[in-house]
Amino acid sequence: MWAALTSLLGVVLGGALSFAAQQSARRSAERAEARRRSDEAAETRRADRISHLVAFVVAVQEAERVAVDCCLDRSADEESRRRRAEETIDRLWVLQKTIHMLCAPQVNDAARVLVFALQEILRDGPSGSPESVVEQVAAHIRPSRNAFLDTARDCLG
Repeated sequence: MWAALTSLLGVVLGGALSFAAQQSARRSAERAEARRRSDEAAETRRADRISHLVAFVVAVQEAERVAVDCCLDRSADEESRRRRAEETIDRLWVLQKTIHMLCAPQVNDAARVLVFALQEILRDGPSGSPESVVEQVAAHIRPSRNAFLDTARDCLG
């Protein structure tokens, strides 16, 4: 009888240990899968942020060209220059708002400062001679552009 009882106890203990091992392995696999999904989602969000930041930088570059063109191209009528500048600024503000939704507050703040600098140069134009318009426009936005790029880089890690 003792032999049968010990045998039964061994079977029960072995089954319990086997069940515990299977449960532990299942929970471990579930945690690993959740971590993998979380990492994939984070990478997707990062790629989305990068694409929006690149679109913003492209629009900033276009706004810089528009500012220079508006100052140098006096053959175009005032209304068309004003309309082109307004369209450029509108595009920048829309892109800045997507940065506001997707990125850290400090990136949004740096983007806002940059858009304000571009808006100012597009509205008022550079002061000085036409020969140095390119340098004046670049000098006006360079500090805020560099601050934006540095902040974006730091936040993307």
